[in-house]
Amino acid sequence: MTHRDVQSLFRDAKEGNPQAFEEIYKAYAKPLYRYIYLRTQSKEVSEDLLQEVFIQIYKQIGTMRVDERGPLPFFFTIARNKVIDYWRTKKDTVPLDEEIMHGELEEPVLDDRVEKATDVFLLLQTLPPLYRDVLSFSFIQELSTAQIADILHKTPDNIRKIKSRALQVLRNIYEA
Repeated sequence: MTHRDVQSLFRDAKEGNPQAFEEIYKAYAKPLYRYIYLRTQSKEVSEDLLQEVFIQIYKQIGTMRVDERGPLPFFFTIARNKVIDYWRTKKDTVPLDEEIMHGELEEPVLDDRVEKATDVFLLLQTLPPLYRDVLSFSFIQELSTAQIADILHKTPDNIRKIKSRALQVLRNIYEA
């Protein structure tokens, strides 16, 4: 989607066109859901938080300005804040599935790709939240350094340094 298309879409949404907001949802829901899911590890919670993100976007669309970077930095900031709020309210709770509670848990059968992805995910969980955010925005969401800087309210140079440090920490853990 070109910058002009995005601006036109947001202009239409500001004027109350429901189809325009639906197109915004279709264009941006998947990356936002992925971001939220990586931080909550729950399909239901991720769907709920994604809904809250889009409700907030809908409420603020009249005051939003879309510049050359597009709306993603703003959207990810909202998503990030929703995830932070979620974890603040969830302190010290551990979800239990019915299967676990009743002892019906079976050993899952995993192929190599799933095992490697699980290993990477577990490695990421050992990192401080800022390192984890920078790496997931960069490699999973495929955002530019400038976009990550906007989302995290840091300079692009700072993001590059954080990314480098995070990768070094991962290398050290992996090689140990």
